[in-house]
Amino acid sequence: MPSRRRTVRASSLAALIPALGALSLGGTPARAQVLIPGVLGMTTGRFERRWVGTEGKPQHRKGTYVTIWKKQPDGAWKVVFDTGSPDPPQPVL
Repeated sequence: MPSRRRTVRASSLAALIPALGALSLGGTPARAQVLIPGVLGMTTGRFERRWVGTEGKPQHRKGTYVTIWKKQPDGAWKVVFDTGSPDPPQPVL
């Protein structure tokens, strides 16, 4: 049974997605590294996210990300942790 905390997060995310409109997320790996041979790996790089805001205006963010991968018993690699940090806002000139 899901915990209350997980249920709240899932319902909050479900409410947020329609408000964002169409969402596009892409990334470019800059570095890949083996953390534990045959067990864990890591990729880092840049991401770009585009969406339509609640006012109908296109929104755009760029930043860096880190993804941790774990090798599965069948040999496939699965994402076990993924996070990103947006670049600081650009000053308006």
